[in-house]
Amino acid sequence: MGGLIKKDFEYKKIINFLTEEEINLLKNYTIQRHRDNQDNFDFLKSKRGESCFYKDPMIDSLVICKHKKIEQETNLKLSLTHSFWKMYNFGSVAEDHDDKEFCGINITIHLGSDGTSWPIYIGENIIELEEGDACIYSGDKAPYKKEKFKGDWYTQIFLHYVNKQ
Repeated sequence: MGGLIKKDFEYKKIINFLTEEEINLLKNYTIQRHRDNQDNFDFLKSKRGESCFYKDPMIDSLVICKHKKIEQETNLKLSLTHSFWKMYNFGSVAEDHDDKEFCGINITIHLGSDGTSWPIYIGENIIELEEGDACIYSGDKAPYKKEKFKGDWYTQIFLHYVNKQ
């Protein structure tokens, strides 16, 4: 298999994946949805009341707009399996894990935070994302995690794809 995703591929960071206008729109959107949230909490994995929205129309619109760019960055033809966004709170953690085959290619996009850094650990690599940056990684091959969050809030988008081939 040619292209970006190869046997030893771990990750690729894309600086300025989102424009400033996209960052502002999506960050403010997720903050408002989190404030208004009544029933979309990720209590299965957390007791902290993290808002978690799957198949959100705004994020699905982003997926459509960015699909070609993601295919260019990966050099693959991709099919989206699912997308969601999540608002993390103080004490949130993403334990060391990998994703199943239906999440072969993951994209994490940092929308905003209270200013607290919260890096992604992929294997031995530490990836810091600024607002609007994205990280593409092989979710089914490279274990990844995030240590305990020490800030007040952090919001990000997750896009999950599989290779059409």
